[in-house]
Amino acid sequence: MPRYEIRGVEVDFPFDAYDCQLVYMEKVITALQQGSNALLESPTGTGKTLCLLCATLAWRRTRVA
Repeated sequence: MPRYEIRGVEVDFPFDAYDCQLVYMEKVITALQQGSNALLESPTGTGKTLCLLCATLAWRRTRVA
């Protein structure tokens, strides 16, 4: 399983991520780290739900550890 470091967070992703997915996960992690809202959009079929789940769970793991 590929692992990506995004803004200091190790994100496990089940596939090789596309550039747009890495950008999406970076935006999610940035919003979580800043405690702010984020309005994110991406075309159909780009893996938004998977990116959101992987980035959020990885960020959460760093908060618990």
